[in-house]
Amino acid sequence: MKLITAPVKKAFDNTPLYSKDGQGKDAKVLAKFFGGGRFTYLVTEAEAHDDEEYLFFGYCVSPLGPDCDEFGYMTMRELRALRFQFGLPVERDRSVDPNEYTVSELIS
Repeated sequence: MKLITAPVKKAFDNTPLYSKDGQGKDAKVLAKFFGGGRFTYLVTEAEAHDDEEYLFFGYCVSPLGPDCDEFGYMTMRELRALRFQFGLPVERDRSVDPNEYTVSELIS
């Protein structure tokens, strides 16, 4: 699966880091990535470093439990390196279009 499509890349390029500062869970989600268990990463801001390499800011639904859910930074390289049960990689939720949902709408 392609993790970054043209519409997602355009959304990343138009939403730099700190552009949604202070919005918290009301920030619009650019992309939703998920893996095994409850792991979900909701990208709200992105900064390009190289072609297809980004530094993200977003909300992480931790596989360790709700007490560990938090906003934070992650790189595209870190997302691609994650492996879950049976070696499955991270996937992008194709049903979530950029700026369609807020963080709170996707975690409730």
